[in-house]
Amino acid sequence: LWRVGGLMLIGMALLKTGVLKGQKSAAFYKTMMLVGYSVGLPLVAFGAWNLRANGFDPLYTFQIGQIPNYFGSIIVALGHVGLVFTLHKAGVFNKLFGRLAAVGRMAFTNYLIHSLVMTSIFYGYGLGLYADLPRSTQMLFVIGLIAVQLVYSLWWLQRFRFGPAEWLWRSLTYWRLQPMRVREGS
Repeated sequence: LWRVGGLMLIGMALLKTGVLKGQKSAAFYKTMMLVGYSVGLPLVAFGAWNLRANGFDPLYTFQIGQIPNYFGSIIVALGHVGLVFTLHKAGVFNKLFGRLAAVGRMAFTNYLIHSLVMTSIFYGYGLGLYADLPRSTQMLFVIGLIAVQLVYSLWWLQRFRFGPAEWLWRSLTYWRLQPMRVREGS
């Protein structure tokens, strides 16, 4: 409760001050990245070393062992924010943002596709590969499907106004079929 509440307050402060809107200078984000990583990563690394040195003892972990990671992970996350906005300010993500926007406009469709494909691969009613593949290989499946969705969503929205699930949902909401093609009713 305390950590989640605190993180929400930090997020709200970052949004309200313009940090999460990209309104700060490139120098601000570079400093945020450098400080976040130079302070946070050593804390997290020390925490991992310390836990290992204490044999991952559950009592030690919950009493004091998790403290370096507790704070270090937040500082590293701020470093990540600095990195993302540093790259954004440099124009690195311009093409990717267009694709991410398309994925977001088709969020319902992509969620359903992602759930259907991944459960069909990993759950027992499908191929049942969950216990047979290491986590790193499972992540490759996820990354691969996200890459397909980044390409597919943009392609789809160049031809249609909505994703298929979004179209169906809107049609049900308004009790009439919505125009689907980009040229229809635009």
